[in-house]
Amino acid sequence: MVDLDQLRKSESEGLLQTLVVQRARLFRLMDAAEEMGDLKAAAAFAGRLNDNVVTVARLLGDLTTHATHTTNNLVISTEYLSLRSALVKALRPFPEARRAVAAVLRGLEEPQTVEHAE
Repeated sequence: MVDLDQLRKSESEGLLQTLVVQRARLFRLMDAAEEMGDLKAAAAFAGRLNDNVVTVARLLGDLTTHATHTTNNLVISTEYLSLRSALVKALRPFPEARRAVAAVLRGLEEPQTVEHAE
């Protein structure tokens, strides 16, 4: 017999991890589009990032009662997305600094999981 609670927990954790990885990839794509001056593509990626943030926020509400792992994401707020975009745009005249800042931001955006004992 299938343990539905365990299956739900496992699937929820996997889905959340996939969304976190997807968000990091979207940030890289948005950076590349901005660097190439393709603001239409950058805006499209920003929209997808917003969708990702909304989905993660919705899932976190569902996962808090089921998960034994907590994924801490400081980059799920729309305020962070706006700040990040403004920083990258402000550094456009300074490509080397822009790449360095983008690399640091990507490092901060990588998924980090903290396990809690029950």
